[in-house]
Amino acid sequence: MILGLYADDSSDQKQQHIISAGAIVGWPSAIFEAERKWTKRLAQDGFRYFRSTECESRTGEFDFIRRRWSLNVGGTIADSVRNDLVKIIRTESGIGGVGLSMLLPDFEKAIKQSAKARAYWGTDKTIAVYKNLLITLVMLLNQDWPESRCFPLACTFDGHGNWKEAEEAYRWLRDYDPSCSERIGSISHEDDKTHPPLQMADMMAYQSRLRTLDWLKGRRRDEYFNPIFKGLAETHSFYYLGIATRKSLTSFTNHARSKRRR
Repeated sequence: MILGLYADDSSDQKQQHIISAGAIVGWPSAIFEAERKWTKRLAQDGFRYFRSTECESRTGEFDFIRRRWSLNVGGTIADSVRNDLVKIIRTESGIGGVGLSMLLPDFEKAIKQSAKARAYWGTDKTIAVYKNLLITLVMLLNQDWPESRCFPLACTFDGHGNWKEAEEAYRWLRDYDPSCSERIGSISHEDDKTHPPLQMADMMAYQSRLRTLDWLKGRRRDEYFNPIFKGLAETHSFYYLGIATRKSLTSFTNHARSKRRR
C-alpha cells in the first residue's frame, strides 16, 4: 500500500518575503473520491479548476467581468465554491492537509552564511520549501503514526520550469536522509489546472501563507485565524507545521548530518 502526497506552493507576487508549501496526504482511494466531488462542484458553476489567489482576487478562472457577472454575484459564487471545496477536504475520511512557510530573507541569509545549509537546501527557494515540507512531514508521520513506515509516499508536485532539477533534489534528499529514504517513493510533477489534488494542495499552501502573515503581524491567537483555516484546523483536517527561519534552516542541517552518522 502507498500514501498519496500532492504538493503546491504559494508566495507573495515577487517572492521576496514568504514562500509556503502545502500538501494533501491520504489514501489513494480517498483522494480519488475527494477529486470526484471537487470536480463536480467546480463544474456546477462552470469552473475548470480552482486556484486560491484567483478566487480571492476575482481574476483568472474567477474573473467576474469575463463571465459577465456583477461584482456581488461573482463574489458570492467565488465564496460559495471555496467554502464547498473546503468542506470536501474537511469531511472526506482518509485525507488531510499540511503546510509550512519559509521566510525568504532568512533563507537567503542561511545559504549565504552557511556552506552546509547551501549544500543541503540548495539555492532555489521553491525547491527548498518543498524539501522542508517533505522532511517535516516525514518527521510528523514517524512521530504520530509510526505504523505507517511501510507505506511509501507517492509524491506529485505542481509543475514548474525547474522540475527536472527539483526531482533530482528530492531524490538526493531521499538518498541522503535515512528517514526520507524509507518514506519517499515515486516523485513526479503535474499541471495543477488538470489535477484537482494539486488544487487542494494549493489551498493548503495559501492558508499557510495567510497564517504566517498573521503571525508576522502579531496576530497569533485563535480569534485572528482565517475562518477557513480555523475550520480545517478544528477538525484536524489541516496541520500548520510552522515557519522556517534562518536558525531552523541552519540547525536542521546539523541535525540531519548527526542523524546520518548514527
